[in-house]
Amino acid sequence: MATEWHQVPQHQLDNFVENVKSRFSGQSVSVVESAEFIPDTGAFVPIESKSDAEILFLCEVVVILCRNRQESYEEALRGGFTQACFVSAESKTADIEKKLISGVHGPKECIFVEIQ
Repeated sequence: MATEWHQVPQHQLDNFVENVKSRFSGQSVSVVESAEFIPDTGAFVPIESKSDAEILFLCEVVVILCRNRQESYEEALRGGFTQACFVSAESKTADIEKKLISGVHGPKECIFVEIQ
């Protein structure tokens, strides 16, 4: 299980998303847009309704499209969204026997796409 960061030109975005969907065929893939993002750290994804939360948390793979680049959390928090979830990676937990489990709360894979 992994978190990936990619930079994709706008004109290649549709092909990139289709390639991701075919790569994870048989798994539920959600594509969401971030409100703001901080490179190599994470993105704020707006949640305005219950269906927004379901799309984000009930899928196995989430592709987060990142357009509004910020350099710090302070700048990103000035983005003007009312409710958002900060996604930095897939969730993980481990028990006392050091058995690591990914995708505990939400997707097992997070793919961040910085649109150029």
